Amino acid sequence: RAFALAPGFLAAEDLQAIHAAAHHPSVAEINDRKGYLAFKHRVWRFEAQLRVLHPGLYFRLFGLMAQADSEKWRRLRRNSKKRQVYPEIEYISYDVAEMGEPCFIEPHVDNKSAVTLVAMLSEPCAYAGGRSCFRRTDGREGSRELELQQGDVVLFRGEKL
Repeated sequence: RAFALAPGFLAAEDLQAIHAAAHHPSVAEINDRKGYLAFKHRVWRFEAQLRVLHPGLYFRLFGLMAQADSEKWRRLRRNSKKRQVYPEIEYISYDVAEMGEPCFIEPHVDNKSAVTLVAMLSEPCAYAGGRSCFRRTDGREGSRELELQQGDVVLFRGEKL
């Protein structure tokens, strides 16, 4: 149940590119979370916009995912008979001022996800909380927590952690 950490992987211009792609006029908010999942946040899917507007960044992110997978899990290679993946890139906002109450998502797995990548786009002074929690490597008790800094990326098997 390992995860990979890429500190400072995203530079300031990468962060600007992600924000710009996620706020492109063609991006629509989605609401496809399972009914049983408790959460309070807003989500926009923008993989097509990122790929078209910033292809270098798009492929750099997927290269990082492929590298982490080949070194740790080898799930991408086994996951697809046709060697195809179907990326879903989400821009998630946990804005307490906008929502009027604390934002959150309960512990969950990302079903059918070979590799999940989470990037911190905000500076730590812009929010409270923001820890990524993972189950311990051995056993079912306890947890591990990461507090990402702006530009940091963490990768993991989303269906497992």
